[in-house]
Amino acid sequence: MAIAKTVRSRCGRPSLTAASSVSTVFANRAPTCSANSPLVPPVRPMPSAALGCRLLCLLVAVCGLTTAGCTPWGQYWRNNLKVGPTYLRPFARVEPDWIDADNPQVRSDPQVESQWWRQFNDPVLDSLVLQAYEQNLTLRDAGFRVLASRAAYNITVGGFLPQSQNAVAEYARWQLSNNVGAFENLAIPPFSLWQTGFNLSWELDLWGKLRHRIESAGAKYQASVEEYDGVLVTLVADVADRYVDYRVATKQVADLRNLAAIQRDALAVAIDRQQGGITSELDVSQAQLNLAKTEALDSRV
Repeated sequence: MAIAKTVRSRCGRPSLTAASSVSTVFANRAPTCSANSPLVPPVRPMPSAALGCRLLCLLVAVCGLTTAGCTPWGQYWRNNLKVGPTYLRPFARVEPDWIDADNPQVRSDPQVESQWWRQFNDPVLDSLVLQAYEQNLTLRDAGFRVLASRAAYNITVGGFLPQSQNAVAEYARWQLSNNVGAFENLAIPPFSLWQTGFNLSWELDLWGKLRHRIESAGAKYQASVEEYDGVLVTLVADVADRYVDYRVATKQVADLRNLAAIQRDALAVAIDRQQGGITSELDVSQAQLNLAKTEALDSRV
């Protein structure tokens, strides 16, 4: 019976063996582990002072990187966890009242009338405005820009949500064959196997990049809506202005034609008076000149 004993290897580390012969064999085959051996480098514990100094240097470096960036931690917290500057509306000084606010003929709080042209009670003007609203290409193009801006805004908002969604569903019906030797004596009825699952992946908006994009897309969308309103106001104003010019020109033509008819009668009277010897040829020439000027204005209008 072998007596167990402790055999120390050349490196000085004890090892407990079950038999002295076995331990001796393994001790003879063990590599030499001296202080100068390249196989096992010496392990020196790091002093606590050096470890604390390294941790302090690492903490100082992290704080320097975070505070030397574009946004300090305080501003980052007040900015709703977003880096970068926050948009501020530019200051524009506006007077509280209009220059003629004290005029009693000026209403200070009139009701907003979007269809102001209906106050003229002119069905022709109403039909022209409606036709321009339906067929104007510039207004239609502005409307398409509004739709494109809204679609871009929705896409940008979608980037804040999970960018990848996968749903998996699987169903299998299993029945073990009785012709197989392993299952010959097993009475296992048919069974169903269901398997479902889903995967979601998205980018965490830690620094506010996606939220800034959403704000920018929303501002562009609102700007496109205001641009559409501006095009619509300009279109209706142009249609009403041209229609007023047309009505004024029509009235002027009617007045000139009436004046021409009166001047023709005056010319006939001047000719009769000249033939009767009451007036001279000068009155006839003056009447002809007045009629010619009126007819020229009529043709010009």
